[in-house]
Formats: sequence, structure tokens, C-alpha cells
Amino acid sequence: MSSSALPPADVAPGDLWLAGCRVGVRFFFRADRYAHQIYVANDAAWRAVLESLEGTPDEAWPSSPPFQSATSEHKPEGPVILLVGMAGKSHWSASVELEPADGQIRFDVACRAMHSPKDALGSCYRGLGAVIASEIGLKVIGGPGSHVSHAVADEKSVTISCAKSPAAGSGKQTLRWSYAFRAATSSPS
Repeated sequence: MSSSALPPADVAPGDLWLAGCRVGVRFFFRADRYAHQIYVANDAAWRAVLESLEGTPDEAWPSSPPFQSATSEHKPEGPVILLVGMAGKSHWSASVELEPADGQIRFDVACRAMHSPKDALGSCYRGLGAVIASEIGLKVIGGPGSHVSHAVADEKSVTISCAKSPAAGSGKQTLRWSYAFRAATSSPS
């Protein structure tokens, strides 16, 4: 399909773009960190369907990891986007890779927490525009030990949370979660 070979029109200079089989991700700098959008492709074009929920500079435990630095590399296994950042006294990192076998985009995220967060840490997304949850043409697959939840506020919005709960009573610890986006079997309209 020609639409998956070319990035969407809203990819600007300085943005990082990674695409698989009808699913793509665009990282772009907003305020003090990188945010990202998840895209699906149909026969005509790419469409942004989800966006990461970002926190503020004052939050020690934001809704999504606070990445201040990002780079794209081409490894023998395929392209990868590497990200790092800080919030509070904790360090965050991620690798976002294309799985060539099935075209899915896999996120592997970690936080080195200097003290225990109150709640689970994770990556949160909101639906863009008039997204109908059952029609976005996207599957979210949680990795080992990661919890994926879909909260549908109404028929036109969706929040996806991929999280890892902290160990009870622990101080310093590394929390890691992973998940992937894959295009649904049929192409969205």
C-alpha cells in the first residue's frame, strides 16, 4: 500500500516517524517533552487516532513517561526510536521498535524510581477527534507483566492505559512495561 510507505502530511522537520503494516507512530516535541501520536492507514491516507496524555513539568509521576530526548537509529533488525527523560527524581527510558514480521510497533518502557509511586506507572492515550473505539482499526497488545485497559468514556472517545504496578513497600526500584500497536485485520474506513 502506498500510504504506508510515505509518512503523513503532518510529520514536520524534527519529528520522528516509524511505520509498520498500516500502523505508525510520530514523536514530536511539545513544551518540555516529546509527545506522540499513533496512526492507522487505510487505502487513502494515514489518520492519527490516539495521542499520548502528557503531564506537566511539576508532576513527579505524569500520565505518560516524560521524554526530553529522542533519537532514531537503524539497527540490523530494523528501525528503532530511543527516548530518555526525567520527572521528579526518577529516570525514564523507552525503545520503540518495528516488528518486521507482523508490522506492529512495540514499546518497551522503564522507570528507575527513586521512591515508590503511589499508583501504577504507565503510558496513557486519548482518542483524537471523533474516534469510535470499535472502528479505529487498531489492536493494543500488552507485554509480559503489563496491564492494558481500555476506558471508553463514550462512543467517540477512548483512553488506553498500559501500566505496571510498583512493588509494595519498596523504595528504589525499576518498573518496566511493554505493549504493542498492531493494525486490525481489516483496514479502517
